[in-house]
Amino acid sequence: MLTSIITLLIVTLAAVLAQEPTVTYPGNNTVVGVAVSGGVNVYRKIPFARPPAPIYLNDTNQFYNGTQYAPECIQSVNAGSEDCLYLAVYVPPGATNTSKLPVRHWIYGGSYTSGDYYSDGYYDGTALAAQTNTIVVASNYRVGILGFFVSTTTINSSSTGNYGLLDQQTALRWTHENIAAFGGDPNNVTIFGESAGGSSVNFQLLMNGSWPYFRRAIIESGGPWNFRTIKQLTALNDYLLNSLGLSNCDLACLQGLSVDLLANIPAVPFGQPVIDGTLITDQPLNLWRAGKFKPNVELIIGINANEGTTLGSGSYAATANLTAQGVFQSLNLAYNVDPTYANQLAAAYGFPQRWPVSPNVNTDSVYPVWANFIGDYFIKCGNLGLAEFAVANNASVFTYYFYYNNNTRLGTYHSYEIAFVWNNTKFFNGGDTDGLVSQIFVDHFESFQNTGSPGADWQPYSQGNNNTFYIGGVSPFSGPFPRLATCDLIMPLLMNTYTPVTATGTGGTSSASATATGFTNSVTSNNPPTNSNDGARLTFALFSIVVFVSLLV
Repeated sequence: MLTSIITLLIVTLAAVLAQEPTVTYPGNNTVVGVAVSGGVNVYRKIPFARPPAPIYLNDTNQFYNGTQYAPECIQSVNAGSEDCLYLAVYVPPGATNTSKLPVRHWIYGGSYTSGDYYSDGYYDGTALAAQTNTIVVASNYRVGILGFFVSTTTINSSSTGNYGLLDQQTALRWTHENIAAFGGDPNNVTIFGESAGGSSVNFQLLMNGSWPYFRRAIIESGGPWNFRTIKQLTALNDYLLNSLGLSNCDLACLQGLSVDLLANIPAVPFGQPVIDGTLITDQPLNLWRAGKFKPNVELIIGINANEGTTLGSGSYAATANLTAQGVFQSLNLAYNVDPTYANQLAAAYGFPQRWPVSPNVNTDSVYPVWANFIGDYFIKCGNLGLAEFAVANNASVFTYYFYYNNNTRLGTYHSYEIAFVWNNTKFFNGGDTDGLVSQIFVDHFESFQNTGSPGADWQPYSQGNNNTFYIGGVSPFSGPFPRLATCDLIMPLLMNTYTPVTATGTGGTSSASATATGFTNSVTSNNPPTNSNDGARLTFALFSIVVFVSLLV
């Protein structure tokens, strides 16, 4: 009787699977997926690595059920799972293992502390694959303390600490080595990502071990931000481990802890990429300035008009006495800024002397000033520097400025473009206009992935001609990159080259000429920074926590 039941179940399962699409890829591994709308086949759960290293999955003769999405990696937003290193592949209609279609590989955001490769449908590649005849791949990576871990226990080992970045690299390797079986061209892979995902694209461009696995890259509101030095991350993680009574715990020890305990570890600031001297040898902008990125890469870099309205809301609301003076006191603690420079920056943004506190951060007359500063500091100016340094080192660069606003009170906020890029504007209620704006992104990104150029109407960014593509409705146009003067003031802070003015003569007068070096003198050495002021910058990093707490998309 039992044998008959088992046989019936096997026959039933085989009949069900026979109706679903399957792909056999190198190693004689087979995955079954699901047929969805528009003739797209989706393989939702394909393993690509095992932790902790990560170890590239080189199994053979395996059968994988790809009909359901994998859980997210362990994080404080949702508990997640240690068994999370999976990817999804979206295959357009009619693709075969000889099609050689272009491939788009997505890296999600979430401040390196949260996120997953599906995000409740926000990163559903069905529409994008069908409309652009593209193979779309999206992969998980570890976040938080399991993704980025350096402590006194591990600092002298061969550990890089950048496990999350290595997860991404391993997923890119899997795509390069296996995507042909799904109909993709392994030599025409474009990586793209938003926020921490865009920052991750930046890091993959700087990691020479990743260079063979992709051809082009798109950075959406990401860029060269959100990293720690070894000393900073070690101090943070040591503090955490000591508070948990786990002072001798290494990564293997952490992985042995309960999921509930790991999920309750505060998300920020215990999960940022680290300048380890091996995988990442210097702060990102220094590497871009020195030309130490993927040679001759074709690159799109984009920002949204109101990045700071969501990035800055957490810090503004959480700090009742956040005055202009208080903000610059924090900058002074981190960078030892002088009053002349602080006044220059305050005047450039229009900071008032006193900050009126309002319970409604979205309508307060002063909040946009704070939001502009935060958006510039964390997103815009670093991306502008990246573009400048990239073109100076023979990269082909295109930039966009997205300012379309479908009546959202936060404007064109951080992450707003994602639904338009993915052709998933169903998440909004803007009707036909949303769809037309989405089509601008879809068409131009498709042209870029296929040819290296987003189109004749999108002029390239070049030295002395900082063209950007403005997308604010159904009629995009090219024009100069906005608000350069404020970035000239901020760049020395981002480049770690700010030097306070010194008193001269008996009167103690000072000059601020050293503070506004802009891009031309932003780097004095190609060597890794000495981090002599790590303690102060760690304090500023902790100040930044309240900003990144809201950065969870």
